[in-house]
Amino acid sequence: MSARGHDLPRCRPAPQFSSVLTMTFRKLSLDGAIRLVGLSRPDNWREALPGPQHGAAGVCQRLGVEERPLLLSIFKSETGRTLTDFVHALEQQWAGGADVVNDDEVCFADQAAPLGDRVRAARDVAGSLAARPARRYAVNLTASGSRAVDQAARAPTARAEAFLVSPYAMGLDTLTALSRLEPHSILLAHPAFAGAFVNASGCGVAASVALSVLMRAAVTDIGIFPSPDGSVALPRHEALTVGRALLGPDVCRPCSPHRRPGSIRVWRPDSSPTLTPT
Repeated sequence: MSARGHDLPRCRPAPQFSSVLTMTFRKLSLDGAIRLVGLSRPDNWREALPGPQHGAAGVCQRLGVEERPLLLSIFKSETGRTLTDFVHALEQQWAGGADVVNDDEVCFADQAAPLGDRVRAARDVAGSLAARPARRYAVNLTASGSRAVDQAARAPTARAEAFLVSPYAMGLDTLTALSRLEPHSILLAHPAFAGAFVNASGCGVAASVALSVLMRAAVTDIGIFPSPDGSVALPRHEALTVGRALLGPDVCRPCSPHRRPGSIRVWRPDSSPTLTPT
C-alpha cells in the first residue's frame, strides 16, 4: 500500500479499513493543512479487500441489461408511509422503467412499513412483472457494526436481494462484512457524511479517494456520488474523476457509478464516455 507517494510496510497496517485509514492519515488529519489525495492497494491484499462482488458488468448481467445504462430510482419522503403507499410507489417506479429502486438513506426503523414487510412486498411486485426485465429493491440498512450484519442476516428470510449502505456512517469494514454474509446481494453505497471531509478546502480526503477508491475496495457494486448539476454538487472535474476511478483499472472489478441528484443514471463499464456531466 502506498500513500502520498511513499510505500508503507506490508507487515502493517492490517488489510482492513480501520487499520489502513489509521496508519495512512493518523492524527495528521487534524493538522488542517494536509489532504489525502491518493491511495493504492497491493495485489496481495485482494483476498482481504476483494472489491465489488458483482461490479458494473455483474449487476447489468443479473438484471438482464445489455444495450443501455442501468436506471436507478430513489424513494423520497418515505418514512411514515404505509405498506400500501410503499407498494403503490414501487409499482410506479418499476412501471416507469427503473431497474433498481432504493430506499432513501434516511429511511430508518419504520413501524408503518417494517423492513421485512417492505422486502416481501417488493418481491411480490417484482413477481407480477415477470415478463419484464429483472428488478431489484435495495433496502436501507441503518444499524452499525455487527448489528448491521445481524439486520442483513434477517433480511434473507424475506428474500432481500439488494442493500443500500452508508459506509461513512456505518463503517467501511461493516460494508466488507456484509459482502461476506450476502455474497449474492447487490450493494449500493451512499455518500452520507462523506461531505464533512471531502468538501473541505486544503484538508480532508479527496472525493476520488472517499467516493471511489475506498468505496470500490469495500465491495460496493454501485457507488452513489453527487452530480455537478444537482442541489448538492461536486465540481465537474471532481465528478468526472470519481466516475472514472469507479470504472478504471484496479485489482478489483469496476464499480457502477451513479451520479445524483441530477441525472439518475448508472453507466456500464464500456460507456465511460457518457460520464461527461450535462
